[in-house]
Amino acid sequence: MTQLIALDGSTFFVADLSGDVEAQRADGFFHCDMRHLSHWKLLANGEPPRRLSSDHVDYYSARVVGAVWENGDPPTVGVRRDRFVADGVHEDFVLENLTDEPRAVELVLEFGSDFGDILECRKEPEKRGALSQRNDEREAVLRYERDDYARETVLRFSEPCELTGGKATFRVELRPRETWQTCVDVVPVVDGEEHPSRFRCGHFGRPEPNMPVSFEEWLENAPEL
Repeated sequence: MTQLIALDGSTFFVADLSGDVEAQRADGFFHCDMRHLSHWKLLANGEPPRRLSSDHVDYYSARVVGAVWENGDPPTVGVRRDRFVADGVHEDFVLENLTDEPRAVELVLEFGSDFGDILECRKEPEKRGALSQRNDEREAVLRYERDDYARETVLRFSEPCELTGGKATFRVELRPRETWQTCVDVVPVVDGEEHPSRFRCGHFGRPEPNMPVSFEEWLENAPEL
């Protein structure tokens, strides 16, 4: 496995094994045949967390476990990412102080979208419309417009953060052994209608009525070549 893929029908999120995206071809978050995220990268104290493990939990969800090292072993802060894809994306970021001393963590989430059509994404999309971004309190809105056509990607953050350009910065002070969590919702907007994720925190292994099969059942029924 070289990519981490979570999907719900024609909605899917293709990332590297750390959960990040720096779109080169047909990777990123796609909804209704358009890429709504082409850049998605997590940094802890200026560096990507070191990945320890990553895998699917269900076909629509994935988990990445990493850590921050300071001056050698053992790791000082655990970093976990839980991702759910069902219409929109719901992603949890969890920090855990693994030491008996206070720890300060600057968590930065970089984001962006080129709004590439899925057929364009075999190479770098050449968009003729206008790309824009608006940052509000706990919300960033990425927008593409061409004539009377428009698509948006709305990012909503559950915890206060500093939004500047394509970055959300969280400055976290962790007490010894303390755990901290924030949630991010990535909401595609199509024809003025929002499509939020149908999943929230803690939904691993608990499919909703409109997604009634387990990962194992989904694999068993998948077509084979």
